[in-house]
Amino acid sequence: SGFVMSVYAHFGVKLPRTGQRNSGYAVGSLADARPGDILCYSGHVALYMGNNQIVHAATPEQGIVIGNASYTTIIGIRRIF
Repeated sequence: SGFVMSVYAHFGVKLPRTGQRNSGYAVGSLADARPGDILCYSGHVALYMGNNQIVHAATPEQGIVIGNASYTTIIGIRRIF
């Protein structure tokens, strides 16, 4: 959530550190997701890049990584603008 918050802050959008699952508005499915949408997982959030890819803060050792959006169950997708 800190990574997502800092990316949006770079573009002048203030998001909460927690509760990003309630920011913006809901997107129906991954098929409807656009780059920049927030993908919410259980205890984790990521930014959608398109083509079923996300960028997110993995672990302190791995840092910021690109991965598969469907690596685990998506519990919500939010669009800020």
